[in-house]
Order: sequence, then structure tokens, then C-alpha cells
Amino acid sequence: MREGLAAGLLDGIDQVPASDDPDDRLDALVSAVLKVTVANRSTGGLYRWEGRYLAPEHRAEIGEQFDRLTATIADALLEVRDDLQPVVADRVASGALAVIASITAHRTSLGVRRMDRVLGGAAHRVLRVSLDGVEAPTIERTDQEPIGGRRELLLSKAITLFNRRGYHDVGIDEIATAAGLTPSGVYRHFSGKSDILYAACIRAAERLTQVTADATARAGSDPAGALQSMGRAYIRFAFEQHELLSVYSADATSLPEQDLGRLLALQREHVAEWVNRLRAVHPSLDLPSARILVHAALGVVVDGGRRSHWSDDPAVVRCVAAMVDAVLDPPDTDLGR
Repeated sequence: MREGLAAGLLDGIDQVPASDDPDDRLDALVSAVLKVTVANRSTGGLYRWEGRYLAPEHRAEIGEQFDRLTATIADALLEVRDDLQPVVADRVASGALAVIASITAHRTSLGVRRMDRVLGGAAHRVLRVSLDGVEAPTIERTDQEPIGGRRELLLSKAITLFNRRGYHDVGIDEIATAAGLTPSGVYRHFSGKSDILYAACIRAAERLTQVTADATARAGSDPAGALQSMGRAYIRFAFEQHELLSVYSADATSLPEQDLGRLLALQREHVAEWVNRLRAVHPSLDLPSARILVHAALGVVVDGGRRSHWSDDPAVVRCVAAMVDAVLDPPDTDLGR
């Protein structure tokens, strides 16, 4: 699996022929990455999350390979755009790759040509994004201990540990120690480790629902304003509560079947709200394509945050916001079937 995805992507871009036209080369690189990712869609979670469960030497190897992939796209981008600094080109290249990688996080399907037009088109819009006039949401964080007693403290410490090492590699005794309790003290508040994970995931889902509702309420009756407000609210949530979002995104599938079913229902409702808002702005956009674009926009935020180590630098956040706007603004040629 490791070789199938990482090596396949590198082989794909290495086979792109040289071209005297920088635009043609950039287009060809994106097409190659999209083709390999679609072919490896079922195992592509390695690109985004499961890599943390690899042995350290394999994880480092995967990181180096994807750094090379990003650098190749960034170098090609700099040949096309002389308005970008290398550090910005890296962010934008990473964002385009995040758009393509987003299809590993869901099951919505399109035909090959339609997928190329919708998802490939979104990746190309990210590569050509303008940062002019884009307002970055302000990121505010707190280092204070959680308020709410021992249960809240246990949940907070568990989220941090799950995020750092992955759910499967963290034990109840470690969570208890981090919270200053004995293992028996954990069971006064949770039935087990999976109960802690479920509580964390439900919290993330509920908070996302709330920030989305607040964002659309502030925007009033303007469909485009509501969509952009949702994007900014999601970015703010992701960067301010990145540990919670990372656990929610990476470890939810470790839940028991019944708990996972309840959580997936909440996730579908959240995506459906985004899809409805997107189609209110672009009424001719068909439902599967809208879902593809929504997942791509959310993926840009998560992958952009992870690549920047969730930096609250306004330049980083502004770039992520601009890329989200670009993904969710398809041209008329991408609408319909």
C-alpha cells in the first residue's frame, strides 16, 4: 500500500514529459496526480492520516516522498506565476494536492471525465488563486486548562494524546496519568477508551454544527455571503481546535459500529448543509459534483493546517481562505452534467 500510493504518484509525475509551455507542464502534472489518486482511492487514507501508524522510518520515507511531490508542483507553478514567493507556491501546491486527496475521505463518485473537470478544475483554480483582497479570519487560542471537572480534563488530555500518537497507540493508563488520576478514576466518567473517543467525536460534530449555524445566521439572506462565512468559520474552528478536529477526522472509524453510524449521520448532515449553500450560489451544479467540491474545500483547510503545523500566521490563514474560496467558485463550464 505504501509503495502503491507514494511511489505511484512519483512515477506518475516523473513520466510527465518536458514541455516548452510551463502551463502545459503544470496541467499535465495535475492530471497525473489525479489519475494515480483516483486509482488508489481505497488506500489513499495513507496520504492524509494513517501514515502516523507506520514505523518511524517508513513514515519519514512517506513524508520525504510527498515533500518531493509538493516541491515538483511548486516548482512548476513558479514557472507559470512570477507573482508568488516560493513559500507561498509551496502552500498553494499543497492546497491543490489536498483538493485531489480529498476523494480518499468520502465515497461520492463521478465518471472519469466529469471527475477530471470538477476535481481537476478545482485543483487548477487553487493553483491560480489570488490572495489580493482576501481577509484572513483571526485565530484565537487559549492555553488554559478546561473548565468542567475531571471528566472534561480526561477528555481534553485524551484528545491531545490521540492526536499526537493515534487512538490505537494510547492506553487508558496514559490518559489517566496525563489527567493526574488512576486508571480506575477514568472509569468513573467513561466506560472505556472508545467511549472517550466517541465523546470527542460527538463534541467535534456538535461544535461544527453550531459554528456553521452561527456563520449562516450572520450572513442573513445572501447565499454567497453565507457560503463564504461558513468557510471562514470552519477555518477558524479548525485552526483553534485542531487537535479535536484531527481526532474527529482521523480516528472516528475506530469507533464501534453503532457509535460510528450515529456519528456518520451527523457528518452527512454537516456536509449536506454545505452542499445546500453551495448549490444556492450555483443552482446548476449537480449534487455529486457539489459534494465533491465541499469535501475538497474542507480538505484544503485540514491539509493546509497540518502542513503549516496549524500556524496562526495571518499569511498562512489568508492563503487557506483564498484556496477555499477558489474551490467553491466553479466556472459555468463546470456546472451541470
